[in-house]
Amino acid sequence: MMVLSFCLQNFIIGAFKPACHISVSFSDGKSRKQVPLKKENGQTLMVPLFQSQENILGKISIEPVSGKKVEHNGIKVELLGQIGMFHIYFLP
Repeated sequence: MMVLSFCLQNFIIGAFKPACHISVSFSDGKSRKQVPLKKENGQTLMVPLFQSQENILGKISIEPVSGKKVEHNGIKVELLGQIGMFHIYFLP
């Protein structure tokens, strides 16, 4: 399974260390096509490619860091991406 790791930030004054570790794994992570994504800092990250009408299956794990307090009002998952449109022109 492919795993993407993210960290939630605890924005309480003076406590800018992650409050928990979040990992996202997709059921078909090893076989799913990967595409490069350029981050704001110029680094390139390989991310999974999903196409329209595909089911997305996986698991999200949230593990609090010991000694940190985590509060939430639910978990929201958003898929952000880009829509590519390909136009084919036929000339007579």
